Amino acid sequence: MNVYINSVNRGKGDMEKLFSTRTVLYNLQPEGIETPYTESLSSYIARLAAIHNVSTATLLKEILEPVLTTNHIKQELLKGNNKSTLLYINENNSITLDYVQALELLTGREDLRNLTMLNWQGILCRNIMGDNRKWCPACFHQMLADSKTIYEPLIWYLNAIEKCDIHQISLRDECKKCKKKLPFIHSQLIVGYCQYCGGWLGEEVNDLEASLNDMEKFVVLNYKQLIQNTPRLKWFPSKRFISLFFRRLISEYGFSSYRSLANFFEINTPTMNNYIYGLNIPNPDVLIKIASKLNSTIYKIIYNENIEIEINVKEFNFSKRENTPLSIIESQLKGNLKLDKPKSLSKIARSTGFSIETARRHFPNLCSSVEENYLAYQEKRKAEAQTEIERILTKCLSRDIPISLTKLAEENGISIKKIRRYFPDLSKKVSLRYNSYLSEIKKRKIDFNLKEIQRVSDDLHKKGIYPSTQKVRQALDDKNVFLYKELMDGWKEKITQLGYKSRK
Repeated sequence: MNVYINSVNRGKGDMEKLFSTRTVLYNLQPEGIETPYTESLSSYIARLAAIHNVSTATLLKEILEPVLTTNHIKQELLKGNNKSTLLYINENNSITLDYVQALELLTGREDLRNLTMLNWQGILCRNIMGDNRKWCPACFHQMLADSKTIYEPLIWYLNAIEKCDIHQISLRDECKKCKKKLPFIHSQLIVGYCQYCGGWLGEEVNDLEASLNDMEKFVVLNYKQLIQNTPRLKWFPSKRFISLFFRRLISEYGFSSYRSLANFFEINTPTMNNYIYGLNIPNPDVLIKIASKLNSTIYKIIYNENIEIEINVKEFNFSKRENTPLSIIESQLKGNLKLDKPKSLSKIARSTGFSIETARRHFPNLCSSVEENYLAYQEKRKAEAQTEIERILTKCLSRDIPISLTKLAEENGISIKKIRRYFPDLSKKVSLRYNSYLSEIKKRKIDFNLKEIQRVSDDLHKKGIYPSTQKVRQALDDKNVFLYKELMDGWKEKITQLGYKSRK
């Protein structure tokens, strides 16, 4: 493997020569192809690193980085920062595509885009994946029991999927042992294991704890159809598909206007206009809702031309709306001034059914009072929020066990952006304190494991057994122990002291 790393780093000329003779990485077969449980790209990368006996960090930084074309991703990897990779590795944007193309070049495969949602970027907006790994412990347990390859399916990671349809249980998103959420990519990542404590994520589950309801089954069915059929399809929808689809519904099924179509799908009219004019595409939840209203699925909507709507479309066509009486407009505006939680003028207009221009023309002073009252209410809420956030941050800094700013935000239901915007200095103190805590924990863990490696090496040596990394790892029952450079160096130093030559 080191030969390959050195070869890749020599330069473009040597890279071309290398690629012309053999692939740099093994042509590893992805798991679950042409099934609803196709492997995710992040899982594939972790398995690829493992089969080459290197860490995921080494694979990304030493092998993939020279082949990537996105400059800021290359810079992040060289600095040991995986932020963008964590967010987009399984997604459907340009960063995802860059990783796919690099991996296909290095492995000689041509099907790795099927391990992401790249093929569906025409109809699925970005950020359709969660922020961290999710998994079914029963599936992991079954894979191990059946002696099958351990891998993590793409469908687990989708925001919309919360339960396993095979075992009818909720997907886990936190290590049961160390209580941490697990990013998609990590330097110590091993599929099926926690990258922090090394704990096995599989578990035998005998009781059904969260059976899927009809809507959940429908959501799962939609994504299963898309993922399973991806390798067989010859074309995929573009960003114009949704616009053309809605226009076809209007022309073929008797909707009198964009507004009547919006009413049928229970979508507000301006949003529907944006879809029809191609300015936006529906988010995945809305897309599922549209498919449900049509008694179809996303896949069938795209690839089956015949759609049957068993509803009287005329019920959703509008006649001209009558004007709202001025007395009602005045009453709504005055009533809003008495509320503890006043509404904005635009919200009152939308809910009552009048235009802001009409209200301002007939009741200019009243409208000004409504706007001033709402602005004062917003300022009061902002001040209260700032006071509360400052209290939370100050209290956090006095906790015996520090927590991350992300965890603090989750516990209190506040966005990190808001916390950092109001109190950047306090936020930085919380983050620095937590990072120092993690560094100390890591140091303690390394010191402890180093002593254990030395102890086990001594015991094996006394028994006449060469203390290889494999033997030491087996004795410690920790698959991650030698992924830390400090521990590998400590082992080499120890076996040198025992009179052996360093070898794995």
